[in-house]
Amino acid sequence: MTLKILTDVDGVLLNWVNSFHAWMQNEKKMTRNTGFENDYKMSNQYGISGNQAAKFVREFNNSSNIGFLNPFRDAQIVLPTLDATFTTITSLSRNKFSQYLRINNLKMAFPDVVFDDFIFLDTGENKTKELEKFQGSGYFWIEDKFENAIEGRNFGLQSILMVHGHNEERGRASGLPIAQDWMDVRRIIENT
Repeated sequence: MTLKILTDVDGVLLNWVNSFHAWMQNEKKMTRNTGFENDYKMSNQYGISGNQAAKFVREFNNSSNIGFLNPFRDAQIVLPTLDATFTTITSLSRNKFSQYLRINNLKMAFPDVVFDDFIFLDTGENKTKELEKFQGSGYFWIEDKFENAIEGRNFGLQSILMVHGHNEERGRASGLPIAQDWMDVRRIIENT
């Protein structure tokens, strides 16, 4: 039976963070603060205000760079082996050009994967309203932002937290299933 999987994109399907850091270094001539590599907030990583960090994230997400992100960890290998269709829920941008680039990037990175819908929210926008639409469905929800994973669980989704340095401790303490990569996601799904 084909599963329906809801998934975030950045830090789950595509490696947003490495491209963003390269862009910050090359385009903005900004250097990351040592010791803050695992901090979720870009303001802390770069020693800038939250508003300035949000401005840079929005600018990056609306640049052509967003269409050329590399697949995240083993996603390109494992996703095609899952008997599933995928709906992405991403707080990328309301910019139609950025959305087009994102869809094209996903289709090029995962040509054998069926994406049945692409849900776009504004940069940094909360996912509560979109997750609520799937309330009680029992779908798997793959996410790397801890708060969004908890929100999904609260709506009856089977949340799996894709771990990074910024979320692993909270993920383990919460009892959420955690995954280092998509191989772990597949194991969790198969054992559920």
